[in-house]
Amino acid sequence: MIHNGNGVDSFSVKSYLIDAYKIRKGEKRIFVRELNSKFSTSQSFICAFKKEIECGKSWNHKNILRYGPLLSESSDRISVQMEITKLITLEDFLMDNPAFVVNTQEVNRILGEVIEAIEYLHSLGFYHLHLHPRNILLVKDSLTVKLINPLFAFLSCPKEDLPQKDEYMAPELWEKPTEEIDLERSELYSLGRFIQYLFSTSQLPYRYSSVVKAMTSSDLSKRPSTISDFKRNIEQKKKQTLIYKVLAWGCAILFTCFFLFWITTSPLEDEIHFIKPTADSPGICDSINGDTSYTSDEQSMNRAEELSRMYLEQQQDYIKKVEDIFSKEFTKRAIPVIDNIYSRNNMNSEEAVFSNVSLQGMHELQEVQKELTQKYELDEITTSQMAVEIIEKLTRKKLDAMIKEQAEENNISE
Repeated sequence: MIHNGNGVDSFSVKSYLIDAYKIRKGEKRIFVRELNSKFSTSQSFICAFKKEIECGKSWNHKNILRYGPLLSESSDRISVQMEITKLITLEDFLMDNPAFVVNTQEVNRILGEVIEAIEYLHSLGFYHLHLHPRNILLVKDSLTVKLINPLFAFLSCPKEDLPQKDEYMAPELWEKPTEEIDLERSELYSLGRFIQYLFSTSQLPYRYSSVVKAMTSSDLSKRPSTISDFKRNIEQKKKQTLIYKVLAWGCAILFTCFFLFWITTSPLEDEIHFIKPTADSPGICDSINGDTSYTSDEQSMNRAEELSRMYLEQQQDYIKKVEDIFSKEFTKRAIPVIDNIYSRNNMNSEEAVFSNVSLQGMHELQEVQKELTQKYELDEITTSQMAVEIIEKLTRKKLDAMIKEQAEENNISE
């Protein structure tokens, strides 16, 4: 609406029932809301607007635009002064900044502030019922949410006089008498439509998809009954998403480990093969006694058997050394790396952030394996295999703990 009053500001908000705009009053600019001219002569709509103003004066929440004094209460015009600040509708902001929707953290913040505002209204026994993007303002500097134009007071007006319903209004508001309407479920319908709008140019996150589908169902029994139920459902879906992400990345990390191990242990063209001497062999060097003379075939076989026994004993000592020294130290240093990869903060972060932390963790573990291999003069192929087994064990242990923790939390919430 372009109001014809003196000094009208370029910013205005037009809804079905209320017009809001800035005007100059003396040396000051004020933000004004008034009943749409179509309803300015309807006594029921005038009473409803007065009721909204009277209730709104008691509201004190950072995400609801504050009410000021009445400016006019004439028979043809009722207007109220509102909190003054630099504002823009969410609808206009997203039209001017379409790339904003990829900023997941900020989108979730805006949604969270809208939910906080309606929770506050519900705690006082009031409902908004029309979470249209034009009824959600943003402070230009901070993008703080400011809710405006609640619909609750106008439900007492004749249904035939109400404006045509839109997708952000629950259908039962027009289909049932006011006293038969479950206002909280109607609010959740509007909230569900608003969530769909927020993600209309991107992909609706998994944690919202099934919950929002239920919220916007025409069957009231499928909707969450309260805002607390909605938040609990979202939290459960969020935890499920977390577990799916854990399992997916756990499998990816294990696959990476086995792939690295396969690369590390692939035979080389210049690999040395030890050949067991036979009776036909001309003889072997007596390396045990340091004797460089040649021996008979029988002596050669005896020496070969003795060398084999020594080799087996050395292998057994070597394996024990790997298990006792490498395994313990690698495990000790791998635990905090695995814990960091699967921390709640990292799991709740964006996928690119989680991926980066995971890859950094795997690189760190590779460096630990190489460092310990050189420190204890161990075989790199064997330590690679040991590292893979330890990482697999720790990852599975972490996944099991997270799944158990979620199950316990779900039991508590139920």
